[in-house]
Amino acid sequence: MRITWLRFHRKWRRLAVLVVAVYLVVNGLLFSKLIGWVDHLSSLMEKRYDPFGSIHRNPCPMQRNLYASERILTGSDAVCQAAWSDNDADIQMESVLDELSVGYPNLVLTVYGWADTIRVEAWSPAPLTVIVMPHSHQDPGWLSTMDAYYTQFTKGTLDNIAEQLSANPSWTFIWNEIVFLQRWWTDASNEQRIKFKKLLVSGQLELVSGGLVMPDESLTHFNAILDQLVEGHQWVKQTFNITIENNWAIDPFGHSATVPYLLREAGLKNMVIQRTHFAVKREFAKKRSFEFYWRQSWDFEGKHDMFCHMLPFLLYNIPHSCGPDRHVCCQFDFHHQHCYHGKSHIPVVSVTENNLAELAESLWEQLQKKASLYRHGVVLLPHGDDFRYATKPEWETQMFNLQKIMDYINRNDRMQTKIKFGTLNDYFKAVKSEKAPGPPSSKGPFAVLSGDFLPYSDRSDQYWTGFYTSRPWIKEAVSRLQDYLRSAEILFTLSLSVTKINTSMASLYRKLESSRRTLAVSLHHDAITGTSKANVMQDNKLSIQQAFGELNNVHETCIKGILKNYDHKYQTINITGDSGQQLLILRQDLPIRLLIWNSIGTKRDVVARVLTDTRDVHVTDVYERRVTQQVDPEWTKDGHVTDGTFWLSFQAEVPGFSVAGYLVDISTDDVYASLVTLYNLTSSKQGTHETINSFYIQPRVTDYFNISNDILTASFSSCDGLLSSVYYPAIGATFTADLSFITYSTGHHTHPFRDKSGAYIFLPDGSARYISEQPTVVLTEGKLFSQVRSVYKSFTLVATIYHTTNADLSNGIHLETEVNLNSDTWDNTELGLRLETNVYDSSLGFCTDANGFQMQHRRTRQKLTIQGNFYPITTLASLNDHSSVVSLHTSHAHAVASLASGWLEVMLDRRLVQHDWRGLGEGVTDNVPTRSTFFLTFEEYSRTNMRGDSVCLQSIHTIRTSIQLNNPPKLLEVISASRPNNQNIIMKDTSIDLSAFANAIALPCDYHVVNMKTMIDSDSLSKFVLITIHRPASKCHQNGNDQTSSCANKVSLKWGEFLPFAKEIWETTLNGIEKRRPLAIEDNIHVDVFNIKTFLITFREIK
Repeated sequence: MRITWLRFHRKWRRLAVLVVAVYLVVNGLLFSKLIGWVDHLSSLMEKRYDPFGSIHRNPCPMQRNLYASERILTGSDAVCQAAWSDNDADIQMESVLDELSVGYPNLVLTVYGWADTIRVEAWSPAPLTVIVMPHSHQDPGWLSTMDAYYTQFTKGTLDNIAEQLSANPSWTFIWNEIVFLQRWWTDASNEQRIKFKKLLVSGQLELVSGGLVMPDESLTHFNAILDQLVEGHQWVKQTFNITIENNWAIDPFGHSATVPYLLREAGLKNMVIQRTHFAVKREFAKKRSFEFYWRQSWDFEGKHDMFCHMLPFLLYNIPHSCGPDRHVCCQFDFHHQHCYHGKSHIPVVSVTENNLAELAESLWEQLQKKASLYRHGVVLLPHGDDFRYATKPEWETQMFNLQKIMDYINRNDRMQTKIKFGTLNDYFKAVKSEKAPGPPSSKGPFAVLSGDFLPYSDRSDQYWTGFYTSRPWIKEAVSRLQDYLRSAEILFTLSLSVTKINTSMASLYRKLESSRRTLAVSLHHDAITGTSKANVMQDNKLSIQQAFGELNNVHETCIKGILKNYDHKYQTINITGDSGQQLLILRQDLPIRLLIWNSIGTKRDVVARVLTDTRDVHVTDVYERRVTQQVDPEWTKDGHVTDGTFWLSFQAEVPGFSVAGYLVDISTDDVYASLVTLYNLTSSKQGTHETINSFYIQPRVTDYFNISNDILTASFSSCDGLLSSVYYPAIGATFTADLSFITYSTGHHTHPFRDKSGAYIFLPDGSARYISEQPTVVLTEGKLFSQVRSVYKSFTLVATIYHTTNADLSNGIHLETEVNLNSDTWDNTELGLRLETNVYDSSLGFCTDANGFQMQHRRTRQKLTIQGNFYPITTLASLNDHSSVVSLHTSHAHAVASLASGWLEVMLDRRLVQHDWRGLGEGVTDNVPTRSTFFLTFEEYSRTNMRGDSVCLQSIHTIRTSIQLNNPPKLLEVISASRPNNQNIIMKDTSIDLSAFANAIALPCDYHVVNMKTMIDSDSLSKFVLITIHRPASKCHQNGNDQTSSCANKVSLKWGEFLPFAKEIWETTLNGIEKRRPLAIEDNIHVDVFNIKTFLITFREIK
């Protein structure tokens, strides 16, 4: 016993010593870490807030304070165009998110894996009016291609709509996807067409939304959303002579505040949405706020309010439609018969006399529970799902069984319920007629809501923010296609202003229509999101490539036709730029003519670039004057100089809506003056240089270096070539601008039971890690611009600083990444670019654009986790403090976050080997090289005359930068039939002003022509033009370098000056359907700040 006790005693003594030792070590480490944290926070001036523990320790330290860092606001306050604070809406979504509880059940024992987060435990019977609304959600591509879906499901559904509704007058249906309806209408028999039209007239069938597709609302630009809406609405009007009143958006993964504005201004009256955060729905259920008037944050008078109905439960399918209890509602899907309560299967049976009363009672109880979530006694019961009602047996099984239950409820006086088949129009009419209307300023029993419903989460911490990044190539391709289509539309319209419609122009119009449909399908919520099967995504890519080819032809033919008015020698025009091609000018073909087409309505200075096989060239303008030019090497993917090809860059000036011509010819002068100088900053050689393909390559000289122009000085680290700071001498301010590459991982072995990221979901293991790889760094110095190229194994970053005198090009840093994660070394990894600045907001607030239409205020919240704090951007994200703003422009959609004060991080690509249980059934491993373009600017401004910043107003310069970045100039090569006299084909004009559009440069700088599209009736060949103009709001920025002061002058422009070929002008709804008021040629063009307007123009007769 004694020996045992001694051993026991010694054991505890050893254990105590071990505990003390561990305690000392751990506390020592903690103390050292604490000291490090304090030092680091001190270096950040104690302003940074980092809730996710991602403090950056730069692997490439460099001298920071190269210049005085104090930022001093200079100049007097200017008069701001607009200054707004938040409106007085009853529900501010930013405030809702602040107070929201995001808890989710830890244990979910169901077959489906999702919990019912809305429970109705107590309810009181009340008289009800119930609208049962059959529907079928038709994706134009997801698990199968659009063609396959049409053949397998869609054609059968539309055939049965015509047949079954005609045979059963009490049945109803709604249809959404017009792109499918257009195809079916072409295939339909005359008898089917007659039946279909009668159903629309009788109201049994309602066309909802009216756009070609149900678009994604997170990543799409408002111009593209509007374009597919116009296409659908115009076709519906011409084909059926009806207008769309209600919108049905049940499957986009989150909902933008821009969409209700577009719908309202397009003439729609009501809308339905579905996918919003489960915790938001839980909160709205408590306050019965599932119906509201959706108001823009800048709209104080409610002029653009849109009535919105939010479906309250998890999904739009039948089990989640009749009430809160899924295991009850699934019993009313008489065709699918997939019904469970927890893990127990519930048989679905047809309605008989024996079970009729029980089924009717169950349905009535669910309807009462659902009604208790709203502020009236009208219940909408959607009955449908993906690709339902495709066969006659399904129609009869569903409708006859439902009819029996409905008849029983209608006969039962105790239930006090009137239930019938109906449409969205029937539902909204019943809602608005139930309550007596209040005074004009009142919205009756409904709240007013401001904000949006992004991001979306359907369970726990699983946020649908992964699709913001999945397959970035299609996001980039859609953005280019949108711009390219707009450019072609404007050229076509200008051509028709001086040309009659002939066979050639009619053929071009059909190509425009085809490209419009391709763009529309690409906007679908499983296309641009990158969330379809790999073969479906490939099908989308082929369609987009075909559209580029068609639009090339439109550009080339229209330009050729216009040039023939000047010179008939033009035979061939080749186009480059966003079509995906690159011109290669051969020495043997010189001299050659280049044209630059500017598709925006204001003059722009550009640096044009074209490939050539010789360095011995020079460029002249139409007056035969030499223009500033630069010759760079062409680079391989791995950062090497190619042999025998060069980039020729030259400075050009192009008026609005015009084409400028330049001549490229063989040079006999000393061409070395145009060649750039290269510095290999990762070379270990000192004092020596080498020559590659005529370029001198100098070795590294210092650990850091600067690049300057007349506006700024940018500082870079030699070890990784990444930007570090930007200094503006005019205001004596240095802005920290640390760039770094980061990665997020998912599915780490330390989290074996945790779900992983997939095509939809972003679910990282933890904070991001910084890339430690040391890249090859090359500095290029030239006359027009200098570049820093950082080449990693799988990606490249090129930072460009322009040396031109034009502020649009020179007042920021151009950034371009090219990423290729097509390697299993990147499995379950996501790559991002992080920017760390000294523009701090202690509340972690920042701004993102909403579909390129307006800015939305955001705030990082720790409770939403890392993944819940990412938001989509289409064109811009910005940071603001008391006197400064950092703007990161982008050419296509990305995910962005501000996870610590002064930070912005944007995701570039992701590679995932598994699915995320949202139906796709596969990962995302078909990565391809993808280019992303950014423009980084810093500005100072005065906030003394601003009433608030929640709408994140931009400066005029920021607005103009965004427009120019997303609508780049198009470069065309002209080949003449008489090459020996090619020098003489240059017109003695500064540019070729199309159709008297020289006055277009007089457009006020805050007016942007969104589109100028011609609509042609294929039967009568009658034509009209829809011109859409956007006037974004701006605030006063003063950085001492903003050369847009002339924009403060409100230049008035008459319609007759802008459109000399116009005969009649009407202001219309955005879709061009409803004429609102006529305008005279002498009237000034006017659009209210923040708004978009569409004008319908008819041409004068061309003799």
